[in-house]
Amino acid sequence: MVDKILVVEDSKTWANALASYLTRELGHVCDVAYSYAQAKELVTEGAGDYFVALLDLNLPDAPRGEIVDLMLLKSVPSIIVTGNYEEETRARMATKQIVDYVVKQNPEDVKLIKRLVNRVYNNRCIKVLVVTAASAFRRVLKRQLGNQRLQVFEAGSGEEALNILDLNPDIRLIYTDARLPDMDGFDLTQAVRRTHGLDTLAMIFFYEEMERDLFPKLLKSGANDFLPRDFTREEFLCRLNMNLDMLELIESAKESANRDYLTGMNNRRSLYAKSEEFFTRARESGSGLVAAVLDIDHFKRVNDTYGHDIGDVVIKALSTFVRKYVGPTGLTARIGGEEFCVLLLGLTRPEAEVFFEGLRRGIEELRLEEVDIRFTVSIGVTVIHRNSLDAMISAADQKLYEAKGGGRNRVCLEA
Repeated sequence: MVDKILVVEDSKTWANALASYLTRELGHVCDVAYSYAQAKELVTEGAGDYFVALLDLNLPDAPRGEIVDLMLLKSVPSIIVTGNYEEETRARMATKQIVDYVVKQNPEDVKLIKRLVNRVYNNRCIKVLVVTAASAFRRVLKRQLGNQRLQVFEAGSGEEALNILDLNPDIRLIYTDARLPDMDGFDLTQAVRRTHGLDTLAMIFFYEEMERDLFPKLLKSGANDFLPRDFTREEFLCRLNMNLDMLELIESAKESANRDYLTGMNNRRSLYAKSEEFFTRARESGSGLVAAVLDIDHFKRVNDTYGHDIGDVVIKALSTFVRKYVGPTGLTARIGGEEFCVLLLGLTRPEAEVFFEGLRRGIEELRLEEVDIRFTVSIGVTVIHRNSLDAMISAADQKLYEAKGGGRNRVCLEA
């Protein structure tokens, strides 16, 4: 996916400051144009290179918002950023398929711009399902959601919606009427919530004024939000962004709870949760399950000699190497200060010995860019399948103690 942003603004001070801020905060490359002509040259040379454009409506060579038509012609999602958004201009821009607008009033507005830019970037991977029997209303919703660069699916009935959800379980948001031809919103919500929790999929209901009595029942069955059928554009966008932001916050919180804060690896909690899949696959396939525990040799000496900051550098370097060496088919985790665990499927004892000896040797040969220091690890490995992760880690730990007692920087496997 393209990561570039286009900023079109005749104030060089504001344009450069905004571009620098977005690059620093979001990590995206920003191109800047100070006129319509410069912007046209950029999008003509690199059409499709920008995932969003931030546009000032009043440019020296395009004073009536002509820049918006240019960006839409080039299929560049556009956010208007202007210091003056009068009612006539607002009405004119409301007819165009823009993402949103921001009125520059104070320095804090850059935070709103950042959120909108990030929202457009993330939306490209998000699927939304619209469920209503009214085909004209579906078209309106599809256009509004398409402007936000979301992937939109549509259904005319509850049954059709559930079939689409079965085929696309990664749908994150459902817009639906409170009443459908084949079921009411309560039945649809119950069916959806059997497979998708409130933390992974949001449901927003459209309602007529006489349907407000349905709110409590729908909320108790798993609805997230409501919109009047005659919603305004601003209300629609605010509700959309609020629900998507909430889902992302929940996902981020869950990710933080399952990731080691320093290395980004699985933590002990995540290791135990994900290990269930490895045990199931090992039982079903009859393949061997290998568990290893590795520990940095004399790590206290590293911290005492070089300081804890360098100790963190060593731990992060080790975690990066271990994850790359093990690859996506294995499971890696940091389970203690300088202790790591690896789970693998399908290795015989000779294969496990070769694999972990290669890991040990690779770590011994590591060279750190930040500091001239080398370190080694001791590794304990069990190739005997047991019924629990605790039992396998305990067995690998026993071999780790043997490796350390035997002089460190070595691999010991269970006989």
